[in-house]
Amino acid sequence: MDQSLLTTAEIFAKPYLHISSAHWSWVASAFSLATAWGTLFAIPVGEFLGRKRALQISAALCFTGGIMQTAANTFPVLLAGRLLLGLGMGLEAMNIPIYLAECAPAYGRGGHLNFFNWFQQSGAPTAYKRNFLASEDHVEMEIYDGSSVCSSIYSIYGTVTSTRKSSMVYNER
Repeated sequence: MDQSLLTTAEIFAKPYLHISSAHWSWVASAFSLATAWGTLFAIPVGEFLGRKRALQISAALCFTGGIMQTAANTFPVLLAGRLLLGLGMGLEAMNIPIYLAECAPAYGRGGHLNFFNWFQQSGAPTAYKRNFLASEDHVEMEIYDGSSVCSSIYSIYGTVTSTRKSSMVYNER
């Protein structure tokens, strides 16, 4: 979803922030690079701190990155926001399915994981449709860059208010 929103944000961001095409390629690729790093550290962080705490950290990183992107007035701030958002998304991408599998009852694990994947995959078409509709109205760049803040608020709320403990028993296999 991020990459599809970024293509429309480019229309507004490059002239607003006076970013060259070379610098914009850094902005576009920083998210993917940071996501790769986030996935590398996701399992160790999840094992050391616990899945729930790892998800809280990833939501906080996404929230901070989204705010930085929204408030960016310079290239370095925008780039730093993209890096933080990517790092948080990498941590999330690995820990959410594991946390769901650990919390779901044994009879429904597959369905719970498929439900998560269905929502995750529906994000891209939703973003493309939003881009198409918003491009007609000339919506400002901040709305695109700040859209990641909404999902991170839901993640923070969900992990803070959840009382469910991981119930995976390793002898259950």
